[in-house]
Amino acid sequence: MRVRLVYKGGQGSGNWGHAGRPGAVGGSGPGGGSSLPNVDGLPATEASPIDGLGSDDGANQYLEEGAAEALSEFPDARTLHPSFDAEDAACTEYASREISQNSGGVATPEDARAAIVAWDTSSSTGNADSILLQERAAELFHTGKSAYIEQQIMENSGLSNIDAKVADGMLSTMYMNTQQKLSGRFENDTVTLYRGMNVDHETYNSWEVGGAVKYQSNPLSSWSSDISGAREYANGSDVVPGVRGYAVVIAQRVHISRVLSTSITGLGSFNMREFVVIGGNENDSFRVIE
Repeated sequence: MRVRLVYKGGQGSGNWGHAGRPGAVGGSGPGGGSSLPNVDGLPATEASPIDGLGSDDGANQYLEEGAAEALSEFPDARTLHPSFDAEDAACTEYASREISQNSGGVATPEDARAAIVAWDTSSSTGNADSILLQERAAELFHTGKSAYIEQQIMENSGLSNIDAKVADGMLSTMYMNTQQKLSGRFENDTVTLYRGMNVDHETYNSWEVGGAVKYQSNPLSSWSSDISGAREYANGSDVVPGVRGYAVVIAQRVHISRVLSTSITGLGSFNMREFVVIGGNENDSFRVIE
């Protein structure tokens, strides 16, 4: 069985397009280049074994160490981001600086900050800046675009405040920085990530706890290394207004080469222990764990 999961930002979308925050609205050179990997050439995600699942301690330690470093350098970052907690505010400023410094002058700290804040709001619904990031990621990593993302691109065409070349430079730099920071940190270069989501009745009945499901996601999708964070979004909210949602939690093993960014390197919430994964591989799979 293979499904395409692209929900984000709808009333019951869970955290498919973005881990988000409760209470919030739903290697190449700078500028992008041919040396960025094609997603079909990267390892497919794998359905996590059902035994021994829990928050990935190694991944959480990596994020916590990064947040501590960011806080030490940007202790007053909440003055710029009052709606963020201290760690996320500091990580935003830290990542924005790193992206600007390593993008060869393509992106300014203000460019990077705007992209990170836009992603925090919504990664694929109603936010033109985030939709542009999805569109450019599809081109850079050759992921293809779902009909849903194509519709979002059409509806938001020309509305983004981010230049496409700047977006390419930021995404390329995020990926390079992330790969450098993750290299050698995890056994077999893989990390266990989770999503909580709400699905319609037909989907819920077709999935069994313990079962593996093949899927395609958005060009960029958000997962959490913290299973408790994922569970917050598996809450039975309506999938769309008037269509009841049924809560599920899913898990997958992800090779680090598929990780675009974390809160330390760009897109992603520290609070939700978010990893932004490059999607679009038809051989990807996850396991339904709850």
